[in-house]
Amino acid sequence: MPDDGVPGFTHGPALMQAPASVRNWLIVVAAMIFFMIVLGALTRLSESGLSMVEWRPITGWLPPSGDRFGP
Repeated sequence: MPDDGVPGFTHGPALMQAPASVRNWLIVVAAMIFFMIVLGALTRLSESGLSMVEWRPITGWLPPSGDRFGP
């Protein structure tokens, strides 16, 4: 085995490099997630949401009963 002056391991797995399209896609997705978080934070801090003060995901789909329809 020749001594090339490089310390450490001389054999091992080759370095893998992602194709440019995969790298670009990951960067775009990460940027989109970051901007969604920032937009959500700004909306929350400015209190300019959708004015949905009551959210009932389980019972909210039921239609109103006879008492709620009015006179």
